[in-house]
Amino acid sequence: MLKLDIKKKAKAYFKILPEFLAQRAFLVFAIFVFLVALLSILLLYLYLWRVEKQEIKISPKEVELNQEIFEQFLEHYKRKEQNFQNALEEQYIDIFFR
Repeated sequence: MLKLDIKKKAKAYFKILPEFLAQRAFLVFAIFVFLVALLSILLLYLYLWRVEKQEIKISPKEVELNQEIFEQFLEHYKRKEQNFQNALEEQYIDIFFR
């Protein structure tokens, strides 16, 4: 019985809610704008004012380079460069010229 009573009240409430909000449209709009402003201020506080300025510590470390991978990269780059140069030298037929 109680469960059915709650369901009936909830259905009645949701039928009345749109009309209630429509009658007080300006007030509802003002409340939404106020809530959005509060959320914006909260995000501004979290991301700008609360951020602590920390000193970035960079430890000097030598770059380790795997010679074999570097040579593979250079070979690949040279092949691509050669293909590009070949494409520039190629004479293509002008399909629009009669």
